[in-house]
Amino acid sequence: QKRIISSLPIKSPIEGYVCEAKLGEGAMGTVYKAHLKGSDQIVALKVLNPDFSEDREYLRRFIREAQAAIELDHPNIVRAFDVGVSEEYFYYSMEFVEGESIREILDKKGALTEEETIHYALDITKALKYAWEHNIVHRDIKPENIMVLSKTDTAKLCDLGIAKRLDQDFSITQPGMAVGTPYYISPEQARGGKVDIRSDIYSLGATLYHMAVGKVPYDGDSATQILLLHVTGPIPMACENNPKISKELSLVIANMMAKDPNDRYQSPDELMEALEALQKKESLGDETTRVTQIESPIEGYEVYRVLGQGAMGIVYEAKMICDNRKVALKVLLPEVAKDKEFLRRFILEAQATMEFDHPHIVKAYDVGVSGEYFYYSMEFVKGTSVKNVMEEHGGKLPLPLALKITSHISEALCYAYEKTIVHRDIKPENIMYTEDGIAKLCDLGIAKQLSDDKGLTQPGMAVGSPYYIAPEQARGKSVDSRTDIYSLGATLFHMLTGRVPFEGHTAAAVMAKHVRSPVPNPLDIDPSIPKDVANLVIKMMQKDPDQRFQTPMDL
Repeated sequence: QKRIISSLPIKSPIEGYVCEAKLGEGAMGTVYKAHLKGSDQIVALKVLNPDFSEDREYLRRFIREAQAAIELDHPNIVRAFDVGVSEEYFYYSMEFVEGESIREILDKKGALTEEETIHYALDITKALKYAWEHNIVHRDIKPENIMVLSKTDTAKLCDLGIAKRLDQDFSITQPGMAVGTPYYISPEQARGGKVDIRSDIYSLGATLYHMAVGKVPYDGDSATQILLLHVTGPIPMACENNPKISKELSLVIANMMAKDPNDRYQSPDELMEALEALQKKESLGDETTRVTQIESPIEGYEVYRVLGQGAMGIVYEAKMICDNRKVALKVLLPEVAKDKEFLRRFILEAQATMEFDHPHIVKAYDVGVSGEYFYYSMEFVKGTSVKNVMEEHGGKLPLPLALKITSHISEALCYAYEKTIVHRDIKPENIMYTEDGIAKLCDLGIAKQLSDDKGLTQPGMAVGSPYYIAPEQARGKSVDSRTDIYSLGATLFHMLTGRVPFEGHTAAAVMAKHVRSPVPNPLDIDPSIPKDVANLVIKMMQKDPDQRFQTPMDL
């Protein structure tokens, strides 16, 4: 409902603008819906509170906000048009957004779905990437500062009210002076320390936590108490407070909210990559749609539906045209294929796998290049991954089934050992369980041919899945068959207990526990596990490879 100017809490109209209604009010000032005199253009007009206008430092920050925002032109950033002074009022005008803030959405419906959270997170990450390229840090990301357009469901970042231009000689915020919203503020910002783009990544992480869970990550009786929790409190896991949120999204948020900026995503690009991977995983459920991810056909194959996706690439159900054989076709993601070292590893995976012929190893048929795509085809297994089998059983497997799968994969490792191959990435996702009750080892995606003088993984470079990684692999040291025995032990631990051996808020934290923490006893989680089975797991997972089973045959 429109209001007349005299009812607005300002003594005189802003020159050049006609104010129509109050849209909102915050610590900085008041925002009005307005239009330019002599024009139909609707704008949001932000007017500084008179009390703040008397503060020269605050005023300088307000002017910087407007100047920084005017320079930015991006679909995920609310566009600013004008900044000025009208009598006693400092103001700036910006794009009028038809929609609601994330805060308003949260107040109305509570926690958002995982799909919505990821969707809006990607929009704001794109805005941060653009701002970062222009040397701007927002410094106050929160649900109130994210608008969602009603028509397009696009999220836009607004109110760069305390933005800091990194290449400016003078500092808008001096050390020791915290600026930002306590519920979402980064630890370094709370301490009045130096900020950069990683501070915005933290605040966005805290905002995503609120979106996913329906409440802020830290709460307290005072702003000081909340600030202290951001600096010293444990990082909360979203999935523990909202079971509908996946562990994968929870880990991304936890990574964003690491206390040390060096432990977070280091750029919007890194964060975007993680969010896009989650978004792709969310969309893999529809098996009836024709594959659209491949822009050009793979020569010699008819490609149908997506079977799964990992960090390396996408696996499709396909048909090999020459002999009408149904296959699983693994296609490297184009951005991954640009990495020559990774590409060499991919080719070696295929070559090593093609040499194998064993009932407990997924058979590979072909490797090649078609246009921009590197691919290889392998046996199509009627069944599902052990990870899915575990989910179907409520998280853990019955003892006989867990031991049967471990026995089958041990036989596969015996065969690989004879061929001087180390798998290096054994985990539930890389073990298929067929409709006939046979476990098959697949995805030798980072296999290392021990007889290859070049060595795929140089010392200091860890490759593998952190939840199941061997200590020597986590430290980037040399590996052998005992490394696979450790990872299979960690997988057996998970199958028996329903939990991974070690958890943490970042991959680095999990790997550190594999290196330093005592070997966990499955009996501490499930006392019904037979003692000799628990001892088997403990022996497989010894920190020192010399203390494990020395060969797959021993296992």
